[in-house]
Amino acid sequence: MNRSFLALGFTVLSVLVPCSSWAIRLRAPLDFRPTEPHSDHITTMLTDWRYDQAASEYDWTAAHYDRVMGGKIAEYRRRNPAMQYYIYALNLTLIQESSKDPPEIFTAYYGDMKNWYAAHPAYKIEDAFLHDGTACPVSQEKTEGCRLQVTWANHTRWVPNPGDPGLRAYDVDRLRRAMLNVQGSGYNADGIFFDEHAEGDFSHWKSLSIREYPDWSRYEDDVVGLLAAERKGTGKLIQINTSVYLTSFDERMILAAGASHMELLNNPLSDFMEDRWKFVDTLLDKGAFLEVVNGYSWGEATSLKFSPGNESSGVLRLKMAELCSYYMMVPSSPVNLALFMSNNGWEAPHPKEWMRALEVDVGHPVGPRKLAFQGTDPNGKVVRIYSREFDRALVFIRTKTSWDYNDYGDDAKISLKLPSGERWYPLRSDGTLGLPAACVTLRNPEGMIFLKGSTAKR
Repeated sequence: MNRSFLALGFTVLSVLVPCSSWAIRLRAPLDFRPTEPHSDHITTMLTDWRYDQAASEYDWTAAHYDRVMGGKIAEYRRRNPAMQYYIYALNLTLIQESSKDPPEIFTAYYGDMKNWYAAHPAYKIEDAFLHDGTACPVSQEKTEGCRLQVTWANHTRWVPNPGDPGLRAYDVDRLRRAMLNVQGSGYNADGIFFDEHAEGDFSHWKSLSIREYPDWSRYEDDVVGLLAAERKGTGKLIQINTSVYLTSFDERMILAAGASHMELLNNPLSDFMEDRWKFVDTLLDKGAFLEVVNGYSWGEATSLKFSPGNESSGVLRLKMAELCSYYMMVPSSPVNLALFMSNNGWEAPHPKEWMRALEVDVGHPVGPRKLAFQGTDPNGKVVRIYSREFDRALVFIRTKTSWDYNDYGDDAKISLKLPSGERWYPLRSDGTLGLPAACVTLRNPEGMIFLKGSTAKR
């Protein structure tokens, strides 16, 4: 077995050596107790599509999340005035009004747009759209009939022109109004969420004949300019959904908007997680606010062929790995990095898709993540295990190093000896602690957190 030990003096043990007993669960040593949510070791954000939670669930949700997109703003404001609320909107497409898409100011806003342009005759509404260069060449007048039209998610849409000054002025005004008195509640929103904003969401338009943009790079520049204008004009953070895309264009858009909802990015089953961590590092260093989002919902994870590993189920094993992945990225202050672990879990009550381990205060990172082990496992496959030290904990995660390595069972596990001079208590997903452990055992992929006994308050 080829081995490289690059952090904290770890040594690899026989994979048959048991690391600890999980037969007994303890509350933390001494008088350790989980912190209340909203402590300063983690930031959480929720996407709430329901609008009809029971009062008791709103009580719970407002007490466990720092930011929310969607849901009833009044219910959140009454329970947690500090909770930041974002509205959902579109800016790169406009859904055409229909019986299933009635007019409103967020996504199907053409009626509002026509009223605004009528009140601002210095701008021409046709300039606010892209046009089919084949049906409507430069030699002809632009008309509604030759606007660029796309079908996306069962909605027929027009495509706005991001470089048009009138469109930019209108969008700033629209968004300002959209954030006021949300849902007639008297409460204003704190920010804006733009969906469908990754480079891959609209790169297919490159193949179309676009009258306004024969040079695609100009379109990218103008999208960045539109976001910058919207952010400056509203004075609010704009969070764009860039999904798993890591291109320079995505980076430029995120920095112009100020924030990103990275849907599906925080997925330990991806063999690109190390590249994703680096992309997040770069953006955080440049001041962006990021929300890293799970790749598999709690329901979807039940279909994975995951052994329970160090947890009571394969689902919880995956979710613990998501938490450990977050801790590999979190900066010294977590204010600009939020965690969301329930994407696509729209049916289950929010408290059912939560781990008490998030509430356990690990403190702040002592330094950057480090490669603790690189070698091979019993199957002869490449293994990389990362570790990161926090004030009160040591966090590990074994990454997936190859897309086609799908053995998630126990025969691929690797054990490392934990550093001496400390009592290490393994943290379970339910917030309890196991007996002191001498080593960490990780499967492909898997994460674990160990609390330091020396930091428990006496």
